[in-house]
Amino acid sequence: MLKAPSKTFIEIQQMTSSSSASAKELGELVAQDPQLARTILRVANNRQRGLGREVLNPDRASLLLGATTIRHISLIHELVHATSDIQLKTKERLLLWEDCLRRACAAHLLAERYGAVHPDMAFAVGLSLEYGRIGLIASDQQISQSYGQVRGLLGEDRIEAEINNFGTTSHEAFVQLTEAWPIPEALSDALAKHQESPEKIREEASQPLTTFIARWADIAAEVFTAKDAMEAFERANTILNDEAGMTNAEVSEFIDQIALQAIAYANVLALPLDPQPSLEKLLQENEAKQEPENMSKEELLGYVGNLLIHQEELEEELQELRSHVLSMTQFDQLTGLPSRGHFMINLRQEVARARRYDRPLSLVIVDIDEFTEFNAKNGQDIGDESLRTTSRILERVVRDSDFLARTGGDEFAIVLPETDGPGGRVFAERVRAAIEALKIDTELKRLRISACVCGLSLENITPESDHEILYAAALRAVKKLRERGPNRVTWVDTHSS
Repeated sequence: MLKAPSKTFIEIQQMTSSSSASAKELGELVAQDPQLARTILRVANNRQRGLGREVLNPDRASLLLGATTIRHISLIHELVHATSDIQLKTKERLLLWEDCLRRACAAHLLAERYGAVHPDMAFAVGLSLEYGRIGLIASDQQISQSYGQVRGLLGEDRIEAEINNFGTTSHEAFVQLTEAWPIPEALSDALAKHQESPEKIREEASQPLTTFIARWADIAAEVFTAKDAMEAFERANTILNDEAGMTNAEVSEFIDQIALQAIAYANVLALPLDPQPSLEKLLQENEAKQEPENMSKEELLGYVGNLLIHQEELEEELQELRSHVLSMTQFDQLTGLPSRGHFMINLRQEVARARRYDRPLSLVIVDIDEFTEFNAKNGQDIGDESLRTTSRILERVVRDSDFLARTGGDEFAIVLPETDGPGGRVFAERVRAAIEALKIDTELKRLRISACVCGLSLENITPESDHEILYAAALRAVKKLRERGPNRVTWVDTHSS
């Protein structure tokens, strides 16, 4: 019923399973499938990836995203495009992708929260939770008519209704649809076990966290389709509180993030999707729910008018959420400084400007000495305060024209326009001395920190090098400097490639 997996997809799965696969070989393979190449480039240029510059070819995308991400994205792409030959009504296709993308985005968010599962792998798992439904609908159009009622049920009731009405579940249908596909074992195992009890998941799942993510994503996404949204939300609250350690406020925010990300990823994957309702709107509509066929003409007109108002309000809320997410990706939440993604954009612009007008430009990297040990000895709170204090000192040292960012856990970077090597050396020493003079007061004692400071000028890099090579050269230099001991300054004087 599904198209057979493409040759390119199978070759990508085989190539990325080997650690010897090069980015160039992978990029050449991706380029063989123009549709896949477009998807990979949209993913690479998605702002949430924070790559810092527009990516224009598959080779570059493969290098920056990495083989693991390419493997998972190619699976997601293949699943999306394998349905193109299946005839579905517009409404059926919209509902299918809504349900698939909500679960996929929920799983992606959960993987980012808990860290041990690759987010793109989790996205593929979430997408698969409802994907099998397309096989059920395509096999019998009567199923489509009754699926609306099944879709509104929760948990075990929903599974029981699927078996009673269709003779199988959407999860089992997915296994049948993809029987000839190289589906990752972790994905298959998560689908098979995600509706078991938590105790069984812990004992039997090959990757328990992946399976729990599938379970929690399914439960959270049911809030959007349940006949009683309040009941579904309360159920999600209880389970995510107990099993995932989320507070009620975090569950509410999580569901709103699902709505926002579903729209974002629909654009990346070129899928049809209507604006998604916020949790507040879902619960408001649930409270005021009425059956339109039982309304008078006046009531029906009012109902339609309210829907239009809600749609406008939802679009405004989504715009605000997009702005909030963009702000979170551009600025570090601890120090308030620009983040690494924001820094890379600025560095690219300054390198291009300096090259164009033949102006000097320097880059300085600040790496706090033995920060892991400092945290272990003094605690996370003191470590965070030391980073905030360092950022404030650096803000006082830099000029208005300089660009200061926190680019890593204990790393800061400063772009110095109109600054040559001699000027950069003086500045780097000033930064080192300012950090050495810092005093961090705690309840028990006064602590000090120091840093290794390394810089280089654009003139010390080969003319064809870009901003990423400039940054990489500075990182290599600061790594070598750390090996010589703490509280030091160095400047790169030789050309690097």
